[in-house]
Amino acid sequence: MHRALEGLSPTVEWETFWIIRAEVEDAGGTLPCTDDPRHTSDDPRERAEAAEVCAFCPALTACSAAALSSGEDHYVWGGVDLSPRRRKATADPDAA
Repeated sequence: MHRALEGLSPTVEWETFWIIRAEVEDAGGTLPCTDDPRHTSDDPRERAEAAEVCAFCPALTACSAAALSSGEDHYVWGGVDLSPRRRKATADPDAA
């Protein structure tokens, strides 16, 4: 399990995410984040790589909605790095 998903409270958005994940697993697949430590890496380059991997994930929209609904503000969710340093760098290219 993606370690950042542990202990989250259930919402409609999270329920939708878990349904999609279950359907993918029932079909013999896995979501890109399932066993990929880059999604929760402290290294911004690894998180950028992880965000690219999300592009073709069947749970992309549900993941993004779930993260937004629960106020998630760290790591990669729905193909976006929500980590504070990344948000700051995106807002101000001169900030590091």
